[in-house]
Amino acid sequence: EKHVMRKVTEILQTTDEEQTYIEFYIRKLESMLKEKQCLSSVPQIWGVVTLFLQCPLNRWQYFNSWFKIAQDAFNTTDMQTKQEANYAWNRYVYLSITNSKMPPKSLALLGQPLASQLRRKFSSKQADDAMKLRRTVIGGICNLYYYAFRPIHDSSWTDAAWDLVLHPIMA
Repeated sequence: EKHVMRKVTEILQTTDEEQTYIEFYIRKLESMLKEKQCLSSVPQIWGVVTLFLQCPLNRWQYFNSWFKIAQDAFNTTDMQTKQEANYAWNRYVYLSITNSKMPPKSLALLGQPLASQLRRKFSSKQADDAMKLRRTVIGGICNLYYYAFRPIHDSSWTDAAWDLVLHPIMA
């Protein structure tokens, strides 16, 4: 619902004397990343809040600090948090491709975290966790392809998706 999303955006932009609510929220999520018991909740919260954001995120003034949270969740050693980061990324992919007018050249950004996870090496002790994570990453790739190659896109979009998303991940 557009009115709900507008209200959430309005709330996130509300300020007290010192900061906006989104700035407070970003700092809170960054501090939660340092607490082991809260770690896997961070990407869950990140993904839900991201779905409520309506502005083109790549032009949002908090874009870098907001995406640093996702990046930190991908780079943690906790496998549950990595799984949740992938699920949150799937939500961002959905939002980026279906709700915004994302330029095709920005598609490469959507595939980078997925491709980099496929290149990671794991020790033999981590084999079970690595297989679960790999399945989740492959699911994220399927999600990305599903939205990137939708029939409603024109041929220039499809060509860009082919070059910027399909080739790097398959390589």
